[in-house]
Amino acid sequence: MDLLTIIGIIVKIIVGIIAIVGGTYKFYQWWKSARKCKANKGSEKNQDKSADINGSIESKLEILHDLPETEQQILRIYIKSKALTCLLDVLPNKPDRWAINSLEEKGIIYKTPHERQILFQRPYSIHHWAYKYLRNHPECLYSEEELKHMDHIDSNG
Repeated sequence: MDLLTIIGIIVKIIVGIIAIVGGTYKFYQWWKSARKCKANKGSEKNQDKSADINGSIESKLEILHDLPETEQQILRIYIKSKALTCLLDVLPNKPDRWAINSLEEKGIIYKTPHERQILFQRPYSIHHWAYKYLRNHPECLYSEEELKHMDHIDSNG
């Protein structure tokens, strides 16, 4: 092997290592943000505008009291993680996907802009007014029995 071939091989190895490290770092950043379900603080102004466009907040609050179980399960993710933005599974032809679409049509959640979809997960944000209301009114998401059980857990530590 001559010197030029050896240098070419070394350059290819270095470029490969850089690509692997760069890809790993991007994956780590995605994983870190996905695990945190980071809050989307910059879009609160847009949330208020969208509430006006899609109907009054009062009518939407009424909707929160009559959600099907699958939609309640989706919204519980936000309340349990205490976050305004979470990665949701968007597999086609899955009940969760239908619930996500329904919540989006009702103006309760929305696709988070400037975030990438990873495989079959996509970041969705809950509107601030809906998040606050659901935090203060857990009866919208939980049955009386579940609430009693949660109170029992909270009182025991």
